[in-house]
Amino acid sequence: MKKIFLLIVAFSFCSFPAFAEPAHFVAWGDEEGVVKRKGDDLNEKNPALPFLKKRLEELDKTNKIDAILHTGDFVRFDPNENYYKEFLGRFLERFYPTVGGDQEFFMARYANFINSVPHLKFLYFDRVAQDGNGLELYYHAIVHDVHLISLYNPDEYREPERSPQYIGQNIFINKNIPQFKWLDSLLQRIRVYAKDERPIIVLSHGPVFNSSKLLTELFAKYKVNLVIAGDFHILAHKSYKD
Repeated sequence: MKKIFLLIVAFSFCSFPAFAEPAHFVAWGDEEGVVKRKGDDLNEKNPALPFLKKRLEELDKTNKIDAILHTGDFVRFDPNENYYKEFLGRFLERFYPTVGGDQEFFMARYANFINSVPHLKFLYFDRVAQDGNGLELYYHAIVHDVHLISLYNPDEYREPERSPQYIGQNIFINKNIPQFKWLDSLLQRIRVYAKDERPIIVLSHGPVFNSSKLLTELFAKYKVNLVIAGDFHILAHKSYKD
């Protein structure tokens, strides 16, 4: 039986100006199970998900959650992405995901999910209007005085034979692609032109520090505060100097 990995991390950022309330964010990823399937087979459900929902409710009750961040492999084994909308319930409007792979990617469930959730649909199409890249589902949001950047980094970038349309599009290694140019321009606007010192969080499915000197150097240059990733199913932490 495949082991289930579920990590719930709660953290806060001091908002700007200094007297504002701190933002309370929760992050998790790679639960790799199902909410339900036709026939409602209990053996096919992910036993970690009820625990997750309970923990979210407890955290929200004691300290209201401002945003829920997800690092991919979210709708992986479910036959319908709408089941996750039902699962998230009142937390849906606070949910900000990045993409993983498998069914989430190949069966367009991530795209369907984003396009059916109003705030995510707005963020996606607002970004497409800037750079014209409707192929990849990355976006930027400002949530409680925190810049949140969700990268498009699915598993299939590592499997070009399965997805030839994405050959050469891996943002981890190629700076001459629309997503990297958008990211570089966005960080420059925030830190250089606007002189905006608010925290920046980047979401990625694949771990950046393990795989991308290109992005690590970019994030150090623009003083990105936190990069959250999944995929590897381990708990690890790394910091870099300014």
